[in-house]
Amino acid sequence: MSRVRPEAPSFRELARCLGAEPKVKLLRKGSSLCAGYSGCSFYVERKNAVTPGGVKLLARWAKRGVVKAPDERRAMLFLYGKDLFEFELVEPPCERGYVLVYWDDVLLGLGMIKKGIVLNLLDFGEFLRRGY
Repeated sequence: MSRVRPEAPSFRELARCLGAEPKVKLLRKGSSLCAGYSGCSFYVERKNAVTPGGVKLLARWAKRGVVKAPDERRAMLFLYGKDLFEFELVEPPCERGYVLVYWDDVLLGLGMIKKGIVLNLLDFGEFLRRGY
């Protein structure tokens, strides 16, 4: 029996959840949302799901929802798309459970706390796996 993984939230939903108020201009382009100080510098949302760039942008202003991987091995596994079974809660998440995942001071990606586990919703190792 396979488990159904939650989808990544939209950029605006994640911003509300993290209490983040980014100080950039947002521009809607079809089903995508891009950010920049002048024009469209990078995409923060595609098809109603936050992008890795959007996660990185929101991390700068996040007021809640932060966990840390306890060691390098678990951080590496998260970057390979695995869930975190052990973590340190730095800032409690919002009611939806979304959290930014760090190892030391390095942002690894986005997760969701469910039943004491951080489910991997989006990690920066995806760039390597997809060949970006």
